[in-house]
Amino acid sequence: MALPSGIVGRTSTAFALLLLAAPVSASQRESERKLPSNHPDVVYSKFGGHLNCPYAKDWMSKGPEAAAQDLGVLPPGAGSRKLQGESVEGSCNFDSQWTGPTCIEFRGDSWTSESMSARCGQPGTEGTLTEGEGCTLPGQMAGWCVVAGGDGTEATTVALMNGMGCAAVGNACETFSGGTFVPTETCDGGAEGGDSGGSAPAAEFPSRCALAPGPIGGAHQDGYSDGYDFACPGVPGESSPWQWPLRWAANFEGGSILYGTDDVIYQNGGRVFYFLDKNWKRHDFYYQKGYQRSIVQGPCEQTIDEDGELRCIKNTNTSTTVLHKGNRMYFIEWADSYVARADGGYDANDVAECGYMDMKVIGNIRPDWFMDARGASTDVQYLGNQHIFYPTGAIENGAPVRPRLAKQWRKRDFADHYFTMSMQAHPGEDGVHWPLVLNVPGEGFGDDSIQHYFNHTLLVEGEDDGIFLIDEAYEALGGVCAEIARPGGDGPPALEEPFPSDLEVDENSWFSNEYTYSPVWIPPMKVDEGDCEHHTKSDEEGGMAVTQAGDSTTVASCFDAASGQVHLSVTFKDIGVADEESPIPWLALGFRDTEECLMTPRGGGDGEIILVRSSVDDPETVVAGHGPLPAAARRFDAGAFGSLESLVALDAAPGFSDAIATRGEDEVNLSFRMSTATLLRAPSSEAQPVLSKMTSEGGSDSGMKAPDVMHLSYAYGSSDTIGIHVARGCFKVIEFPKCPTEENGQGGADDSDSSENNDDSDGKGDGTNGKTGQEGDGQGNEGEISETKSASSTVVAVCSTSIIFASLVNFLMAA
Repeated sequence: MALPSGIVGRTSTAFALLLLAAPVSASQRESERKLPSNHPDVVYSKFGGHLNCPYAKDWMSKGPEAAAQDLGVLPPGAGSRKLQGESVEGSCNFDSQWTGPTCIEFRGDSWTSESMSARCGQPGTEGTLTEGEGCTLPGQMAGWCVVAGGDGTEATTVALMNGMGCAAVGNACETFSGGTFVPTETCDGGAEGGDSGGSAPAAEFPSRCALAPGPIGGAHQDGYSDGYDFACPGVPGESSPWQWPLRWAANFEGGSILYGTDDVIYQNGGRVFYFLDKNWKRHDFYYQKGYQRSIVQGPCEQTIDEDGELRCIKNTNTSTTVLHKGNRMYFIEWADSYVARADGGYDANDVAECGYMDMKVIGNIRPDWFMDARGASTDVQYLGNQHIFYPTGAIENGAPVRPRLAKQWRKRDFADHYFTMSMQAHPGEDGVHWPLVLNVPGEGFGDDSIQHYFNHTLLVEGEDDGIFLIDEAYEALGGVCAEIARPGGDGPPALEEPFPSDLEVDENSWFSNEYTYSPVWIPPMKVDEGDCEHHTKSDEEGGMAVTQAGDSTTVASCFDAASGQVHLSVTFKDIGVADEESPIPWLALGFRDTEECLMTPRGGGDGEIILVRSSVDDPETVVAGHGPLPAAARRFDAGAFGSLESLVALDAAPGFSDAIATRGEDEVNLSFRMSTATLLRAPSSEAQPVLSKMTSEGGSDSGMKAPDVMHLSYAYGSSDTIGIHVARGCFKVIEFPKCPTEENGQGGADDSDSSENNDDSDGKGDGTNGKTGQEGDGQGNEGEISETKSASSTVVAVCSTSIIFASLVNFLMAA
């Protein structure tokens, strides 16, 4: 699976700005050929084909530290574990995208003025350096996250905030930063800060079966986890015989397919070895041929076709190996004397070069990755059985193709693309349901690919461990596996048009279906629409239809034909506010051009958002601003970030009125009206995008008719400082009943035009004509709530075309 997107600096978008490393221009090639052999770009050129995760290109091009921060999986100041206790040489105060005002102490006499200044000036931690003084401790100081950079120990202040208590912030330090949490008296004494747990010793954190954070967890173990088990307790795939085996090996053969064709433009083959119970993987390439297309290209033999497309030529029989053990990934280049062996055997004297990269929280794939919907912004669809034509060996060598019955799952990712996993339905004498065919989307970074596995075999712990220890054997001979790292890095180029994919989710065919064949886990129960019990909500929404945008986000809607305005009331609940005096985390509502819920919008133009935050002067007051989401923000342009701090007040924005933002107990409500006549206008230039993403039966000059659909997005963060979102989703609003009048709270008599868009034109709201409102919340749960058009009340079908939990046990397992 792919890694999550994020940004460096104070602000990121609510809709996942994509991080890309700069492509190689023709003028740069000669100089880049002279880069050191362990430079990330050179390493990616040699080993990029091993990595199916598109964001690995960024990880390797920018270096692990910068990429980890950019991708939103590592707080600033992270590094490897190191003992604390050194003298304080200085401190850096900066505004963190995660935690607001933050301070790093530079400990140990290895720090110099130059190195502290450089560290304090890195993207994401740009701030004020004070030499010779430590940090001023914040209120609600929980402790220190002690880690090590390349120049010495760094100790970052950790505060209790947004309902996160001692255990939660300690977990964040251990899991995200790979650091050691050193509690202050607040936590060491067992004080509660919004959740259970006092201090946060490492023993509290799961050492096995732990998922990587965010969307990465959709497929990957945590990089610091000891490994995965066949029966990880409480997970959907617990003890399922359809998981990948924990210890196995197989040959593979794969290729990339040119979009819009069936042409295979790149092929590779080799063998892969897994010890997933130890979080280990070895991936051997035997050959590569053809060319790769990618937004990010490292130095290689390149050609540019007549359309200006950069192609990286990959015609080689040179063997390369990638080892991924826990949080470290090793890149091994073999000498000409090396002969690949199916059993993984080797002579360490044949290693020509070795380097490694610290992958932080990114561990190996988990064996049940394709079966469940765990991981942020992911979903799953069990498809059942299907006969496929399966190559029984290497097609390259003319192996016969035979029919096989396969059991299939599709896994939806953060970019609304999907993987398809075909598992062997009829096991052989070994009794194993082997992985057969894997279809991988390009996710906007390159072409889609497909690979099949053959010559499967089980591995045995104790007998086969050595095949994963090439690095240790090489270093025992006096060799060195040098760390591959590049501090900092420029922002990515403008992504005018991502690579198209034939594996983008088609909402007409996608439905959530989480089923794992676990003998323990109880799957969500499906309920026929005809059996659903319809519940009438009170008229507290004032006759407005309600769309469930996400687990804790709802949108009430109606249309006032007399004024030609749509009225929306958005409620964000359970957003993690500690108390009414604390600032709320940032909240955002976005408007989309089309129904596509892509992490990278096509065309590269500006977007449109409404941003809700606490007032700078009074945290208890909530304010809403409106404006563009600049395309330049994807390049981490400082000016673009600044524009998000100075949006126009929503009530003063053209086409908006009656804007009110209020807060309650752990919830925020945003209510506003928007004119269809004003917002359906065409853009006057590329710099002025269409502000409203709504369509109407009457077209752009039909301002007095309700829109057929509004395509929207929502997101919110973990703190007031705008940064990576903790929740995001896309949805559509399709119900616009008559807005109630101020006099009686009922639909106005002048609102007759709106009935053209309403099946329930008599206004009684009998619940028989509900429509699904959810378009995809990142979990893929379409249609969780159906609404009728009722002037006096809102009728909600609580289970129509949705999935509900069958029991309290089921709920607890999913929690």
